Amino acid sequence: MRVCATLLLCLSGAWVLYGQDASGRDAGWRFSNRLQAGWETDSNVREELRDGLRSESTRFLFESKARRKWSRHSVQWAYRGGLQLYNKLSSEHKLIQEAEAGLHLPVTPTVQISTQLWGRVKLFLNQDADYAYGKGQISLSKRFPAGFAIKGGVNGEVLDYAQSSYYNFGGPGYYLQVQYDFNRHLHATAFFSGQGYTFKRQALSSGDVHYGLAAPGDRQKDLLNSTGGRLDISWSGFLAQAGYRFEQNESNSFAHDYSRHVVDIMVVKTFAGLYFRALGTLQKKSYPGDLVPFWPLQLDTEREENNYLVLDVSRALTPAFDLLLRAAWYRNESIWADLYYKKTLFTLSGELHF
Repeated sequence: MRVCATLLLCLSGAWVLYGQDASGRDAGWRFSNRLQAGWETDSNVREELRDGLRSESTRFLFESKARRKWSRHSVQWAYRGGLQLYNKLSSEHKLIQEAEAGLHLPVTPTVQISTQLWGRVKLFLNQDADYAYGKGQISLSKRFPAGFAIKGGVNGEVLDYAQSSYYNFGGPGYYLQVQYDFNRHLHATAFFSGQGYTFKRQALSSGDVHYGLAAPGDRQKDLLNSTGGRLDISWSGFLAQAGYRFEQNESNSFAHDYSRHVVDIMVVKTFAGLYFRALGTLQKKSYPGDLVPFWPLQLDTEREENNYLVLDVSRALTPAFDLLLRAAWYRNESIWADLYYKKTLFTLSGELHF
């Protein structure tokens, strides 16, 4: 895992250096980079159910983006590398590497094919909880008169933990969305999706629950169906987004079925040189018959942040340097089903653009 992350970092750095050189030869390429450094305090570092351990940390982030547009198609690419070091808590030191790429190819003036690839490697420097996650999709979109657009596609996901295969999965999925533009300031979207997961672990039957033994022969297979809608509003210096979705997970493994209602809200406003952003998610998750899995659902709860509120205030001190203050509150489901932990984060960061 660490070797893969190192290779990814080297390839990304080579791309950035190539890109900076290529930009002088080809005006079609556009590049942007940002380097962020900050200090953060976390009230519950290990995400415990009660009596959380508080610690401060220093955070570093480097992001590089590249985009090339031709007359009929475009390519985009991005890399992000993050490092977080905790004060007197070295077991939580972590390194995150992310990369994504996309290709957009118009077939006709109103029809477009696009593909996206996204991957993440999360490395704990002093404990064995490393994992890699990847997702890819291909989609087809069509714009119609009177402001309607339809987009659909297929995708695949895969998760791989370095030290254990129990939580590893892979599987195909699909999605379909319909968008209507009331005008250039107001847009509405309805969407439907389904994602399949085939786990490395075996499924549990209801008769096995007293013994904790897997049903022989069958791997756990889940199907997560989601439907919902979103409203986007934009105006001069103002952006708002509100969405709702209902999810239903069906599993062949005992007690792994669940449903949930999710509300997402984001508001962005610029005022007097300040940039304000508020975003939050409220989730209500239910397991049928008051049955919950007696084994942890997943090891990394950060992969599914479900109840949170984040407030950002930033200001550009120079054209190339921003100062950011962030406060965040979380009430998320722990690795144990239907048990929730709380945490509060405060972050102060400086960001350089070049």
